[in-house]
Amino acid sequence: MIDISSARVGRFVVHHVGNKLREEGYILSSKESAAQADLCELLLKHYLLPLSQQTDFFEFFHESDLGLNELYRYSSNVFKDNESFFEQSCNIARHLYSVSTHPNVSEGELIIILFLGIRLGELAMDGLAILKMENKDSYLDVVDEFGTIQLMTKYGISLNKIQKGCLVFSSGNSVVAIDNLSKKTKYWNDSFLKIRPQRTMDACAKAGGTILKSIAAKVQDGSERISLNKKIKDEISSNHSLSLGELIDISKGFVSERAISGIVEGVRGGVGFDLSDGLQIDSGALLPYVRKMASKICIAKGVNIVVSDHLVSISDVSIEPRVGGFRAIIDMKVEEGE
Repeated sequence: MIDISSARVGRFVVHHVGNKLREEGYILSSKESAAQADLCELLLKHYLLPLSQQTDFFEFFHESDLGLNELYRYSSNVFKDNESFFEQSCNIARHLYSVSTHPNVSEGELIIILFLGIRLGELAMDGLAILKMENKDSYLDVVDEFGTIQLMTKYGISLNKIQKGCLVFSSGNSVVAIDNLSKKTKYWNDSFLKIRPQRTMDACAKAGGTILKSIAAKVQDGSERISLNKKIKDEISSNHSLSLGELIDISKGFVSERAISGIVEGVRGGVGFDLSDGLQIDSGALLPYVRKMASKICIAKGVNIVVSDHLVSISDVSIEPRVGGFRAIIDMKVEEGE
C-alpha cells in the first residue's frame, strides 16, 4: 500500500535527547544536516523501507482537541511549509524530552527526515520520519597508518534495525509506527506520539478474524468446528460485508454468549476502537482469517489435522471406534484457484 519507489530525502536533521527524570537534557543541532547522495540512499533503504512495510495504521488523537496533539501540530506545520522543518524538528525534540520521564528511557539520537514523493494508495504525498536511536553498536573501521592497515573499533548508530520510529503522512491523519523497545517502556506511542489504531477496513477484518479464531478455539468437537467454519464461509460468500453482530449470532450456536462477550471485550482492549455489533467487516478482507481458522481441525483428543493449502478445506469428519484406536474418514473440499 505504501509505495516508496519514487521517494527521495528532502531534509533531515539529528538532535540528541536525554532522560528528563535524570536531568540529562537535550542538545539541538544548530542547522539541518547535509543531504549527501550516498547517505540519502542509506536513509531510504534502512529507515524509510522498514517503515513503509508496516501494515498497521494509526491516527493522532487528543481527548479534547486534535490540534492540541503536539506531534500532529508540528508535523502539520512541516507539511504546510517545508521551510519550517528545522524549527518544528526542535519542537519535536523538546516534546520528546518532556515525556522522557520513565527510568527505563535511554538517551539517544533523534533523527527526523522529510521524505518526498511517497504514494499511499493512489495519493502522492510527503512523509515525516521520526526515529529515536537509544542503542548503539560497535563496529570495525579500517585505516591506513603509514603503510600499515589497522582495524579501529568505533561506536555508532546501527542501520540494521529501527528501535523506535514513525512515519507521518501529509495527507489525512495517518501514521505507521515501530517500537522494538516497548518492553522497556511504552512512552513512544502512548505519550510522545499519542496515537491509536485507525478503524480501517483491514483493521476491522483483523479484529473480526481475531474474535473468530478465539471463538473457534473453544469448539472442541471436530464436526462442530467444521459446521461453524462452513456457516461463516457461506455468509461471507453471499454478502459483500458482514456486521460483527451477525458473526456473533452465528457463533452463538456453538459457544456460550458469555464466552463470546469475554472474547470481544478482550479484543476490544487491544484494537483501540469500538467493537459494536454494527461494526461492518469487509468479506474479502475477512476471508483470509476465516481460511486460517479453518486450516486446523481437532479430530480426536491430541490429534489435529492441519491443512497448508488455503484452497483446501475439511468438509466432514467421521470417526469409527476400533479396538485400541479409531478410524477417521475425512472429506476434503478443493476450491477453484484464484
